[in-house]
Amino acid sequence: MSFSPGKPVVLELMGDLNKVEGRLKVDFINPSIILGISSQGKLITLYKCTQTQSTTSIAGFPTTNFYSYLRIRRCSFIDER
Repeated sequence: MSFSPGKPVVLELMGDLNKVEGRLKVDFINPSIILGISSQGKLITLYKCTQTQSTTSIAGFPTTNFYSYLRIRRCSFIDER
């Protein structure tokens, strides 16, 4: 994840949140919330996310990129309420 003040948070996820077994995925997803843990072990919530890229390596490992305009540290929300 990278972050610069005034710019969107960029999350490069090693994996795929839109995996459908046995079917080709066509649509990008825009999850309201992505919950995670930083490399320093801190809780992070990304809010109003937009998928910007999805690739699969020759070895078959997916990578998915998301933008988020709001990052919340040290807490993790279950839903938007």
